[in-house]
Amino acid sequence: MEWLVLLVWIPIMALAPVLGLAAIFGRISLGIQSLAALAGLGLLVAICVVWVDALAWVLVGVAALGALMALAGGIALASGRDSPLKGIAFLEEQQAGLAGAQTMLFLTAMLLSILLALNVGRAG
Repeated sequence: MEWLVLLVWIPIMALAPVLGLAAIFGRISLGIQSLAALAGLGLLVAICVVWVDALAWVLVGVAALGALMALAGGIALASGRDSPLKGIAFLEEQQAGLAGAQTMLFLTAMLLSILLALNVGRAG
């Protein structure tokens, strides 16, 4: 099960820096989701090395935080209010789409992390 969760966290981590750049323009929630992605991948590696039940539940919380922050950032980008990037609206539209994909990935990671924390399908 750890490998399946890892396969979901890798694309999350791949999208995180792209969306994290929006934090420069005032979208702090997308900066926080980048930190959640990094923390989640680090926690998953720690879980694979040293199994601790509490770490698995912390991973669930990190995935939930990342999903909420990506959703909030996507909503802020899609609304177009108070946009510092009015001249390049296509960039905000692209990042809003990526934030939606990131939200779904975080929710999938959260579900798989719950299964991991409950020891469903855990190797060893």
